[in-house]
Amino acid sequence: MKEQSRFRLQSAMEYLMTYGWAIVIIVLVIVVFYALGFLNANTYATQSCTLQAGFGCIGSVLSQSGVLVLNLEQGTQDPINVTGVSCNEQQDATALQAPINPPSNQVEVLAGANATIYLECYDQNNLFSGPIGTPFRGYLTIYYKNNVNGFTGVIKGQLSTVVSSNISLPTSGNQLSATYYVPITITNSQDAGTPDPFQQELTIDSAAYGNYISSGWSNVEFSTDVPGTLGNTYLNAWVESGASNTATNTVVWVNLPNGIGAGNSITIYMDFVTNNVLSIAGPTGEAPTLSTFYGQYDDGAQVFNYYTNFKGTSLPANWEAVPSTAVVINDGMTVENYPNTYNWDMAIYVDSYNPETEIVDFYGDISAAGALNQQFIGPTRYIPPSTSVFQTISQASGSYSLYNLDPSGASNVNLGVSSFNAPELFSVWAGATGSMAMVNYGPQISNTNDFKVEPTEYLDFYNIENGPTTFVQWLRIRAMPPGGIMPSFTPGALSKAG
Repeated sequence: MKEQSRFRLQSAMEYLMTYGWAIVIIVLVIVVFYALGFLNANTYATQSCTLQAGFGCIGSVLSQSGVLVLNLEQGTQDPINVTGVSCNEQQDATALQAPINPPSNQVEVLAGANATIYLECYDQNNLFSGPIGTPFRGYLTIYYKNNVNGFTGVIKGQLSTVVSSNISLPTSGNQLSATYYVPITITNSQDAGTPDPFQQELTIDSAAYGNYISSGWSNVEFSTDVPGTLGNTYLNAWVESGASNTATNTVVWVNLPNGIGAGNSITIYMDFVTNNVLSIAGPTGEAPTLSTFYGQYDDGAQVFNYYTNFKGTSLPANWEAVPSTAVVINDGMTVENYPNTYNWDMAIYVDSYNPETEIVDFYGDISAAGALNQQFIGPTRYIPPSTSVFQTISQASGSYSLYNLDPSGASNVNLGVSSFNAPELFSVWAGATGSMAMVNYGPQISNTNDFKVEPTEYLDFYNIENGPTTFVQWLRIRAMPPGGIMPSFTPGALSKAG
């Protein structure tokens, strides 16, 4: 009997020895599977991102700190600018945020293309957070602006995902960081500071950076610091001409929000990024005729004190036509000239400006006139209701002149330019002792005779005595540099970002 019990105990021990290791291995496998999340139901939760028709999510990643990286695709016919986003477990949440895409915190998505957006997801009023594997289900709201027609829209969608990684946020640069940059030192040598904001003219030798600038100058932005520096912000810029990486004199205007002090210098940075930054909202735009579609990337309103390109078929706000048939708007402004009861045709910008602190530039042309016909093709400083004070560029008898008129008399100073039927860049302002003008950034011409400055000024384009027509492509008002002298600039060495 005892012998029988001994055999049974021995069999039990042999059974445990035989299968015990298998049991241990199974337990270890279960522990490993659980640690890897294979036994967690959240691991197999359905992950999806759906948006309204015309838009889609190519992919998304949610971090432990609640940061969502969303690859947004859009199928509309025009480029859009994403200006606001929301990600919240609550459907009717109103906590709108800007995309976390420095420096502009706006993201352009080209027609039929995609772009990456960084944003934060919320659990109602609190920023969402959780370890890897934590599920998140919420609602997406994306606000955007059409960069061609200015239309604004809202995209709604739903997101179902799980926390899968930790993410480092971008700190500077555009959606994709700058690869190379050039520091530019700007020096104001005058005894007075510039106004703020101030529009600084730069002439860039783009051919010298031809390996870094795209063929259409679409990947260049300007910023306040070295790319990658925390707190670096972009500067709005407008390309006037030479938008090519082979041009040797690309003219760019950069808005300096704080200006430059008397006798001081500042350094800004020209950054070469890996994506298109051209947009009507900035940071970089261009003159209306440089784009595929008129005014497609024209951000002049973001750069200058006042700007219009007369896009479309209607007069811009604060403009009037006398008579109402005097002006035709069709991606530019044409001031007609034909017999009427007024004996003139006129376009008037009825808002005031200060000719002693601001310069009016306009780009356009006129057809040649006969000896008896006369045009004032530049801004006429007209003082209603009865007193007229003109300091303007005029055309009569086949040549341009700087024309002054006050109640005591009138006078002309020839500008030395007589080409017609071809676009010219005209500038006019008031100096200390006379009216000032220049054509195509040429010599500054002054007329001190019959000169008078009035406190309230208007801009007029008008034709008299049934003369030829006047065409204006675009017009801007910019801050006058101290002493009439634009601060100088010096590019530094090309450097690699990061």
